[in-house]
Amino acid sequence: MTHAESHPSLQQLESYLDESLSELELAVLEDHLADCAECSETLRRMDALLFSGFTAKSHAAAIAAEKFEADPLARALRAARRQYAEYAQTLAMWLATANALWTASPASPWGEQGVVPVRSQQDAPLEVNLHLGEIRATVHVHRKTMTVVVTSPLRAGNLVLLFHQETGEIFSLKPLEPGEQENRAAFMEVPRGEYYLAVAPPELAGSTPVE
Repeated sequence: MTHAESHPSLQQLESYLDESLSELELAVLEDHLADCAECSETLRRMDALLFSGFTAKSHAAAIAAEKFEADPLARALRAARRQYAEYAQTLAMWLATANALWTASPASPWGEQGVVPVRSQQDAPLEVNLHLGEIRATVHVHRKTMTVVVTSPLRAGNLVLLFHQETGEIFSLKPLEPGEQENRAAFMEVPRGEYYLAVAPPELAGSTPVE
């Protein structure tokens, strides 16, 4: 395994610390560690907790939980659950799924078609058009305030969460409303800044109350 290839899993690092790798696996992993500062640091932290009495397996789980705690979507869902009691059950289910991780689902940078043309009207909304299979996007609001309109092929009632990239602060949570061709959610007067946008995964559609 070279540095350019994929990183070893936490389970492989766990096996390395448990000294249960074969000679070939050990050689490949140590070759990767020699070139990869990120994996070396993860291994160092795992080894430090091993010295404190943790097992490799328990610390592999701790590292995974740590990454989940730092995940921007997971943080936003926890905050939204406190703010939007009417959607608490759906938000809790969303948080419990793998799709709660920002890195676990397809991304759409500004929805691609979500960038407002330079010659657009000053009051033109920023349209983020999500396609089939897309449930998250990055959004750049470049004016003092803008209306952000999200369209998606997912069913009406699916929750759409808009939150600030840097602070994780929730701007708003809305259900998709029925549209002529695709369903939509509109966020009014969004201040200038960088945002993340996430739509509840399709398997949670039936659990979302429609306003």
